[in-house]
Amino acid sequence: MIKYIFILLIISGLYACQKSGVDSGSNNIANLSFDSLKSISVNIPDDDYNDLIFINEQIGIAGSRFGKIIRTTDGGNNWSQMNLPAIPGLQIKKFQFTDNNTGYAVAVSYPPGTSQHFGVLLRTTDAGANWIQVTTPPGAQFESLYFFDNQNGFLSGYNLYKTTNGGQTWTTTTGMLANKINFKNRNEGIVTAQNGTFHKTIDGGVTWDTTRTSYSDLFYDIYFTNTKTFVTRLGFPSLVDISNPSLNSPKPFEAEKLFFLDDQKCIGIGKLWSGGWLTEGAVHLTNDCWNTSDRKIFGQSEKFTAIAKVNDHKIMILGLRGGITLVITYHY
Repeated sequence: MIKYIFILLIISGLYACQKSGVDSGSNNIANLSFDSLKSISVNIPDDDYNDLIFINEQIGIAGSRFGKIIRTTDGGNNWSQMNLPAIPGLQIKKFQFTDNNTGYAVAVSYPPGTSQHFGVLLRTTDAGANWIQVTTPPGAQFESLYFFDNQNGFLSGYNLYKTTNGGQTWTTTTGMLANKINFKNRNEGIVTAQNGTFHKTIDGGVTWDTTRTSYSDLFYDIYFTNTKTFVTRLGFPSLVDISNPSLNSPKPFEAEKLFFLDDQKCIGIGKLWSGGWLTEGAVHLTNDCWNTSDRKIFGQSEKFTAIAKVNDHKIMILGLRGGITLVITYHY
């Protein structure tokens, strides 16, 4: 069935770091605006997609709340569902690829009939065409992942887990209450935690320094711009600059996922509650790091849930309206 996916085309000549939600090396980007929007029709299975990543301009992968991984090999015009290991109650959370073929997906399993849930790690070695389950610490729960290469990586969630052999074995760093993990480069990384706390490494995760800020809430997502590192406060409309945690950058509450083009320009996606359980899809643009922003509201029973760079001139956003997968085209 033909569906509508909105694609955000951004003329920039930049290279995006999909792992961190920032387009690195950004220079001389024109101010973002909603001057030109159009929808395109594509073939895609309907679902509520949590994450989206493009390995290159043609091959993209998306994962859903209902255990689906889909793949395109023509830049997003046609998508096919991939076969996955039989894991009950699977929800895909996050992807990362370490090269054009090898990638990982962190997920959670909610076995029917129980109140328990378990972390799951999947791996592909053929650009997302096939996936296998990787052994992880028993009973562990995961929020995020970061791999430097095919052998060395981390999983975060309550604890921090590290592998140096592609997931064959894991060591556990206890006491960190880890939420999300992200690295700016091979050495500099951040782990967010509870009670206004974050952990920082400058040696690739060999050691971590802990900073407790004046906030009491949970730090969650991590975003690197050209010169700044931000963490989000879960449930609060603000970004915290870890170099000066007392300075907050305001952020629209409904901008749940961000994609930075540089220190100032950013795209936010999410949903706006319009009464009761009704939502309206929302896309936000800022040219001054959220001091001011523009918002475009879409239809009811709608939300935007995943964002990724396709190439130097295009970003794709996935959404959902009444059970039908959506999204835009935007030129400037």
